[in-house]
Amino acid sequence: MPKASVQGLLRTIDWQKITPEPTHKVLRLIQNCHSEAMGFHTYRCENQTCDHLHIQYHSCRNRHCPHCGSFRAQEWMEDRLRELLPVKYFHVVFTLPQELKKLVYLNRKPLYNLLFESSSHCVLTLSKDPKHLGAMPSMSSVLHTWATLEI
Repeated sequence: MPKASVQGLLRTIDWQKITPEPTHKVLRLIQNCHSEAMGFHTYRCENQTCDHLHIQYHSCRNRHCPHCGSFRAQEWMEDRLRELLPVKYFHVVFTLPQELKKLVYLNRKPLYNLLFESSSHCVLTLSKDPKHLGAMPSMSSVLHTWATLEI
């Protein structure tokens, strides 16, 4: 029995009905990764008596692809780890309630700005307080979105 894959799943469903338009390009790339649709190179054995021909299909090179992206993500993570200072790090997550999803979707720029401003204010204020850390932290903020919205 063939092994199940994201690529195989994308070939069996009509993903245009279940995802917003911006993700179509990514899904199409993943669906076609390492297939004839992405193009290919052919290699022939150097031995003149051998007729063996190897076809190497191109990859999509998309960061979301389970075949292509995981290697790049691991490489990126290792590069970032080499940049870190030898100090303690804390990962803090600020999550908006599900009930605000539609409001945020329709007002992304001002509400994402407000999220970044309020989350940094919170961390900076608590960090400066001697009861907690009593120091000025260095911060990096990243916006992660992962859900789609049906309007």
